[in-house]
Amino acid sequence: MRYYTGTMPATWATHITPHYQFHFHPGSFAANHIHKAAELQEACYSRISQTLGVSMPIPIKYYLCESAEEVGKLAGDDSPSNGYAKAPDIIYAVYTEKIDCLGPHEDAHLLSYQLGKPASAFWREGLAMYFEGTQFGLPNAAWMQELVRQGRYAGVEKLCDNKYFSSVDTRITYPIAGYWTEYLITTYGLEKFRRFYADANTRAAFTSAFATDTTRAEHDLLSQLRSVKLNKGIRKDVAERLKAITTRDESATISL
Repeated sequence: MRYYTGTMPATWATHITPHYQFHFHPGSFAANHIHKAAELQEACYSRISQTLGVSMPIPIKYYLCESAEEVGKLAGDDSPSNGYAKAPDIIYAVYTEKIDCLGPHEDAHLLSYQLGKPASAFWREGLAMYFEGTQFGLPNAAWMQELVRQGRYAGVEKLCDNKYFSSVDTRITYPIAGYWTEYLITTYGLEKFRRFYADANTRAAFTSAFATDTTRAEHDLLSQLRSVKLNKGIRKDVAERLKAITTRDESATISL
């Protein structure tokens, strides 16, 4: 382990690993658990890098923060957030005893940008959520299934619109995007998805990569979703959590 304060403000210390520079406040929870945090992120890096066939040309600078407000301040917009990836190489994340926002999500953003950066936030967040796999420990498929059942799934075309995507609670849009990405990779293969992601700024890119359009793919995805069998406890937990999310697209008509 190496610590230095070099060019960093006096309130930060730094721990260096092969692919990261972790910055944290001395005496903080992060300082006391820096080895654990570093090992987790290096494992995430390896998984994402090997899956996508990409690597970072420079180390990722990780700022382990003590509040969402601190993340917002460092990110430059003062908008509270538990995690934020700032291209090309910076991640701000809350890491405390009560809030742990480490894991693959933000790292997946920076690494995937080495492959391409879709204009649609739906696909960018979808790939990050694919690597995350869950929301609050509950699989993306469970959220997707319950949202469709409740008529709260607006459809992929609408979700690909950034204005609409940003207007809906991320607890709804993120697992939907994650399940879509999982479906595409599982159904068509990683290489075709990589090709799509590298040029995902046109509808033609989707058709070129998957030899189908989003309408047909959505029909097949929803048909497959019906076959997903989930534990009753998981379904109940998701349904209860969704009660607290009031954001709802009343025009959504797609349901199981």
